[in-house]
Amino acid sequence: MVKLYQIAVIKYQMANLTSTVIFSKKALFLLGAIIALLIIIIISSRFIGQFADIFFPPAPIPATVAFGKIPKIDFSEGIKPVGDIHYTVETISGNIENLASSAKVFEISEPIPIFGNLQEAIERAKGAGFRAETSELGGGIIKFVDPQNNSRLLTIETTSQSTTLESQYLNKLEIVTAKLRSTNDAKNTAINFFGSLKLPLKDFPSEKVFLENYKVEMGTLVKSLALADTNLVKVIFTREDIDMLPVISADFNNPPVYALATDKEVVEASYIFGNIQKYKFSTYPLKGTKQAFEDLKMGRGALNKMPTSNVFPIRGVILGYLETKKHQPYLQPVYIFMSDDGFMAYVAAVSDLYTIEN
Repeated sequence: MVKLYQIAVIKYQMANLTSTVIFSKKALFLLGAIIALLIIIIISSRFIGQFADIFFPPAPIPATVAFGKIPKIDFSEGIKPVGDIHYTVETISGNIENLASSAKVFEISEPIPIFGNLQEAIERAKGAGFRAETSELGGGIIKFVDPQNNSRLLTIETTSQSTTLESQYLNKLEIVTAKLRSTNDAKNTAINFFGSLKLPLKDFPSEKVFLENYKVEMGTLVKSLALADTNLVKVIFTREDIDMLPVISADFNNPPVYALATDKEVVEASYIFGNIQKYKFSTYPLKGTKQAFEDLKMGRGALNKMPTSNVFPIRGVILGYLETKKHQPYLQPVYIFMSDDGFMAYVAAVSDLYTIEN
């Protein structure tokens, strides 16, 4: 009797175990089906979103035109070709691509004289090792002399604190015979020079710092192809992107912020930094890439380098901002037509309906 009872209990337990296994399998299957369904929904939603963006793009940001009609960009610092340039479209698609229909225009505040600017300039110059005695040039411009090298002159515009350095280095034996172990040494020399003048570089991220090698040859500065022949390195500081668009200078070889340096000293430098008001902006309609291309062919733009050929192959076009040494009231977008070897052509992007002649 006991054995029969034990057998019955075992059968009951086995039946429960079988039911549990079956239930577990069903639960796992159901869970797997739910997960698979969720994955399908996520993938489908992304595909549908991409499909919608292609065929039903989101409405562009409405143009506010809060500054009214703005002055046309002054391209005088850019390179104007001597002869005619033949622009050829050599993009992957074979066409000039359409870009955004509007972009932001930012206000650039004009420097205002403040009491104490003169003393601040003197302290900055002294901190960099320049003679405290000053030469007043008028208009708030002061010149300082390096006591170790009378040809090394530092000029500071006291209102904007814009700073330039010049020296007679082309015939200096230490420069002509200088040999660099690393271009980074010259880069660090440039960074330390601006630091000694208390000129901030926080708006110039390391990935936006470009180096170009030069050598002194027959009393002139020419590009160097090998580090072994390099006497000087031009360290070019480029602003961080603004509103996810790159900022370019009108003349690549003469940008607002740069230093020409060895691993021991800076022989030439410029720090002209516009105070862009990133929170004071307005959105403006753009003229479109096709009209910009026509403007470029009509000579209404400029180049960032002196062309070596009368043919300019266009590899692509993007939107960006143009920064100049000369003060302009607004930072405006430009269409940047990119070519080979860092050559760029740029054209004003804001619709002509919203700009006026200077």
